[in-house]
Amino acid sequence: MEALARISSELDELLAAGLDPADEDEAIALIEKVESIGRKADALRVEALDVIDRRGLHRRDGHFSAKVMVRHVAKLSPSEAAARAKEARALRVLP
Repeated sequence: MEALARISSELDELLAAGLDPADEDEAIALIEKVESIGRKADALRVEALDVIDRRGLHRRDGHFSAKVMVRHVAKLSPSEAAARAKEARALRVLP
């Protein structure tokens, strides 16, 4: 959890500073880096749902499933929560 706090703080700092690429090359590098960060964040979102599901951590609060818990806590649409749950299930069976 400490690593997540550091990442969140760094992202807050970056958002406050703003993005200002000087030229096309920096703009391309910016796009690539931001997309990479977004994909890593997406992977963490799916992994969070998966670990909550596998460990049954949703049950204590009375949530029917990890998908429902994540949907409620993260304020997601039903379709977004379902997509994450589907990805988590798919990743369990992939090598």
